[in-house]
Amino acid sequence: MRLNELNGALIEMVTADANADTSMLEEDLAAQARLAEIDDDQRKKEQAGEFLQDIFAMAERCKNRLIEWDEKTIRQMVECVKVIDSEKLLVIFRGGMGKEARMI
Repeated sequence: MRLNELNGALIEMVTADANADTSMLEEDLAAQARLAEIDDDQRKKEQAGEFLQDIFAMAERCKNRLIEWDEKTIRQMVECVKVIDSEKLLVIFRGGMGKEARMI
């Protein structure tokens, strides 16, 4: 009789340990997945930042110069243009950054 009780207690302990291990493994996998998402988001932000730096550098080089309108290049750089008022535009570049510009 006592042997059966001890055997039952041992089975309960092993089952509880297995459940705890499974729970910890699931938590670890969820944490790893979340870290991968955060790393991916960070990489995308860095790429967008580099892209915008390139755009602003190109715009700075073209400042005060007459340039030829290149529809293909403009469409690659600009997401949309919003009219703020009769003298101002808001140019929103791909990646979400915006730049206010005065109309000449």
